[in-house]
Amino acid sequence: MKHIWLIIAGLIIGLSVDAQTIIKDKDNVSGIWKKSKSPYIIKGEAIVPEGKTLEIKPGVVVKFKTGEGRDYPKTTVGFLRVKGTLIAEGKEKKMITFTRDGSSGNWGVIQIHSESKNSIILYCKFEYAKFIRNIVSSDNATGALSLYDSYAEITNCIFVNGWVGINCKKGAYPLVKNNTIAGNQYGLECNTGSKPEVLNCILWNNKTTFFNNGESLPTLSNSLIGENPAKYGLEDNGTNLIGRNPKFKSEQKGDYNLKSDSPCIGKGKDGSNMGAF
Repeated sequence: MKHIWLIIAGLIIGLSVDAQTIIKDKDNVSGIWKKSKSPYIIKGEAIVPEGKTLEIKPGVVVKFKTGEGRDYPKTTVGFLRVKGTLIAEGKEKKMITFTRDGSSGNWGVIQIHSESKNSIILYCKFEYAKFIRNIVSSDNATGALSLYDSYAEITNCIFVNGWVGINCKKGAYPLVKNNTIAGNQYGLECNTGSKPEVLNCILWNNKTTFFNNGESLPTLSNSLIGENPAKYGLEDNGTNLIGRNPKFKSEQKGDYNLKSDSPCIGKGKDGSNMGAF
């Protein structure tokens, strides 16, 4: 009897350790993604169809296949195309993580299309994302999160160690609030008439903080930025911290909480903190 219970216990432990959900190339996805079935591993192009909603619960890990092929449709990386609605609402102590599958390489993007409505991205961490070429009307999607003529609320998220944190194109007008964007090639990319509102954010230690092709009208307020925003055609309204070290607890270890003496504490709009936490 003792041996039987040991075998059963071993099976239960094995099942809990090996729990995962595979999303195949060209799969349509909607409904609810739960932590109990996490990680969700996206092997190619996953699609949230128009009129459908994908809800991702706190603590879920979404992993994407890595690779070098980035010319759509011959891509070899995982990515998520959102034509419907994406509701990814994590919690401060139970964030949703979008990352690579494996210990090296980069994945693609999360592309939010013009037909997408009411997407909400809250307390999420994006890491090791890069880009895909020709994803929409022969246009490229750079960044962990790419918005194409669409609106989304992006709040309390972390974008680190990728190509671009957030990419806005073709009139995209997201609310980018209380996010930490650090250690990327580009922090925020604005193209072709996009109008992101950046509020209470930290943009720090990116090789280039902003890319603005001159046709976009981003607004920046109550945020910490590593360089003078005028360099990128942005006006400083006097509420931003320029060139100040945000004093993360340990950027090297991936801890983007603020130290007690951080200049970002209480400097957000209405006395809130800047950044994701």
